[in-house]
Amino acid sequence: MRGPLDLTARIMKQIEPYANEIFDNVHKIGAEYERAGAYAFDGLLAMADAADGARPPAKGGGPDTSVIVRIDLDALRGWTEPGEICEIVGAGSIPVHVALRMAQDAFLKAVVTDGVDVHKVVHLDRRPPAVLMTALHELYQHCVREGCDATTNLEADHNQPWSEGGQTRLSNLNLACKPDHRAKHRKNLRFEGLGTRKRLVPAASWTGPDPPARC
Repeated sequence: MRGPLDLTARIMKQIEPYANEIFDNVHKIGAEYERAGAYAFDGLLAMADAADGARPPAKGGGPDTSVIVRIDLDALRGWTEPGEICEIVGAGSIPVHVALRMAQDAFLKAVVTDGVDVHKVVHLDRRPPAVLMTALHELYQHCVREGCDATTNLEADHNQPWSEGGQTRLSNLNLACKPDHRAKHRKNLRFEGLGTRKRLVPAASWTGPDPPARC
């Protein structure tokens, strides 16, 4: 799909619920997973069919979309200087005037991270708080598994599962596409490596940075 990034990002968000439903059906029957792009394409076809009168997905969809824009505060002057960022996360750089146009028809959520060491943020709940999700999107522009370039439908994953004492902290969190995320849990695997060049290894051979939480 080619076109203005702010518009294609909106389309990709509308495709997500259709792609998710297809993926969930594959998960239910235990079939082998395909790459994330295949589900996105199938979701696009399903969305086209729904526009022609077919049943829309049972959940999700609708006109509301959530697109994350990263922009340096100083760039709000109207342009970026060398080293400054103005981009749609997972899509690419956009002009500042496009970001400002998007802001005219959006709910804005600001997370102030100055002075916060995200490596030390530990959350007792399973769901990562906003500061950790912001850090994850800063660290990983696509799925962390080496060779996977999926930039949509990314999910926060506890490398050491939360149910097994894994903490909700940056060192134990990754962003993974739905197929890799499900395969990791179904086969009891762990991510090992650096950045977005991680590989999946058996849990028995993995030694992580976070020991299980102790009561």
